[in-house]
Amino acid sequence: NSGEINIMNAIDQLEGQYNLVFGDSIRKQYRDDILRIFAGGTDSDSDPMVISDPSIMNIYGLYYQYVTKDFLRARKSFLSAVEKKNADAMNNLASYYLNVDQNLDLAKVYYQCASKFGHSVAMNNLGLFYQHQEHNYQQASNFFQQAIDAGNLEALNNLGVYHEIIDK
Repeated sequence: NSGEINIMNAIDQLEGQYNLVFGDSIRKQYRDDILRIFAGGTDSDSDPMVISDPSIMNIYGLYYQYVTKDFLRARKSFLSAVEKKNADAMNNLASYYLNVDQNLDLAKVYYQCASKFGHSVAMNNLGLFYQHQEHNYQQASNFFQQAIDAGNLEALNNLGVYHEIIDK
């Protein structure tokens, strides 16, 4: 169906424009919400602080961080979703702390939390964290392998690069 293809193409464009990855299950289940939110569909009725769905809170966090650059609202949205045990939000909050607040301790904590929930992107990100921030190459390798075992192909590439550099 061409409408379905157009929606998925629009989400692909958002991911490319903002360097995001929503993941297949989020893309399928929340595609209309993603498009509405990223089109500026944020009114008082859809304030993420009063929404009970942690995935929607997480999507708002991404919108605030990458589109409006409202970092306080982004962090609040992620934290609200984290309180409801949303692993995507844990991973995004970790990236927020790493890249926006530059708080390495909190970034590591939230990558670890998401990893414990089986979040393969967070496992890969934790591997990168150990490699680039702490220079703990054994831990980096361990988390890349965990991410690979969980089906993350980016981690496979990162482990290959790791071996290419470290094994020299």
